[in-house]
Amino acid sequence: MIDPFIESMLSSNPEGLACRLRFDYMKPGYILNLSRIAEHEGIKVKVANFKNRDIKGLLSKKHMWIVLNGWDSANEQRYALAHELGHYFFHFPGNFICNQDLMYNDGINVFSEHERKKAIVELYANRFAMALLLPFDEVYREWLFASTEEQMAEFFGVPVYVLRRRLQEMRGLGFHV
Repeated sequence: MIDPFIESMLSSNPEGLACRLRFDYMKPGYILNLSRIAEHEGIKVKVANFKNRDIKGLLSKKHMWIVLNGWDSANEQRYALAHELGHYFFHFPGNFICNQDLMYNDGINVFSEHERKKAIVELYANRFAMALLLPFDEVYREWLFASTEEQMAEFFGVPVYVLRRRLQEMRGLGFHV
């Protein structure tokens, strides 16, 4: 029997939710304003220099705020904000502190049930963030014209490694990128 938590995660669709949010909040020809989405949801976005530089961001649904790591680049913060919004929109319970290992590692090779569930939560937040910031059609269109991955990443306002992960995912789905 599958765990109800795992089943609910598997039935969630990060691509569909991201598409809906882009439709609701995106102005044609403009980059998606994540702060506007957070503000509309009543979430305050703050930046602080964390003592632990591996922590990228955290969400408190109780206090309705997201805090981003001030040591990170603007593109890292943008991705972290999208990731934390993924936690918010998928209605995950409690507060989340996302460290670099979980945030950027889609492997679910952990041992305890709690760690396995947390890894799945992080995986979905990552997929949501990529879908929100790097929609397939726009990435494919930009791929045809950009000369480097670095230029593409800057165009979309994401770290290069995030773009590379999205391109890898697209190749797995049959896109020629």
